[in-house]
Amino acid sequence: MYNYILPFSFLLLYYYGLGGYPKPISLCYYDAINNIRKGEIVTMAYSTYRFTLDVQRNVSQVSLSVRQRDTSRSLAINLTDGGTPYIIEDGCFAVFAARRPDETPIDAECVIENNTTIRYDLDFDERVTAVCGTVDCEIRLFDNEGRLITSPRFIIVVDSRVYGNDEILPEEEGRSVLDEIYGSEARRRANETARIAAEEARTSAETERGTSFGTFITNANNALDEAIQKADSDIALMVSNANKSVADAISNANNSVAETIANANAAVSGVLANANEALSTAESTLETANETLSTAESTLETANEAASKVNMEQIVQNVLDELPVWEGGSY
Repeated sequence: MYNYILPFSFLLLYYYGLGGYPKPISLCYYDAINNIRKGEIVTMAYSTYRFTLDVQRNVSQVSLSVRQRDTSRSLAINLTDGGTPYIIEDGCFAVFAARRPDETPIDAECVIENNTTIRYDLDFDERVTAVCGTVDCEIRLFDNEGRLITSPRFIIVVDSRVYGNDEILPEEEGRSVLDEIYGSEARRRANETARIAAEEARTSAETERGTSFGTFITNANNALDEAIQKADSDIALMVSNANKSVADAISNANNSVAETIANANAAVSGVLANANEALSTAESTLETANETLSTAESTLETANEAASKVNMEQIVQNVLDELPVWEGGSY
């Protein structure tokens, strides 16, 4: 009898507790009978919750319902901005953050697909469904510098199971099947625990990397600011030195020009003085020459007069010499 009841019970639990929308009883019964006839155990399919969150709304926008400790769940979340599809820029990263009814915080990194979809494999991160009640959740989207861009919210309602695993007391005939199921589940949970630990370590490393990257960016910005300030200071000093050099050069040039003009004026004054002195000497010499010439002219005139006189006397003498000698009153 248990060979039929137990698989059928798991099938009902799947369709009504995990499948999102319940199937009619007739279909559940039909599927269960078929699986039983084929000698197969009914297993739970991997389920994806697809929904949209608006980044402009601050309240919880979606409510999801799961069973306590359910697994094989995935969230596929698209964002909108006032109803318009929100495109996630390259370099951004997303984190699933939640708080259980017992106030335990949970966070894990998500995967961003095609710059539009944020996927979180609950798988099912058993931390989320470990405690019954309302789990407040949000998707925190950060830019490549670790700054929070948005954090739209939703809730997951964790319902209790109809009965716990420790309450199942099957007969020995069905016990081997359950042992195999629970053994497989125990191994899966152990693997999942290891995966969660690895994921937490990866998330921690990613967070540390993000922090290190943020620190690197901050240090780079500080170094750039210091370099710009030093460059500005160096440029200001260079401009000041250049202005001083130009001012000194202009001053030296002005001094040189002034000195050259003064020397030229002095030289011109000296030349003019020498020229005036030479002119004065020349005028004095000319005056002396004029006086000498006048004296010479006077001397020449005197000489001419004397010569003229000498000549007349000579002429007279010559005439007298030509005259016959008077002798006794006759020639």
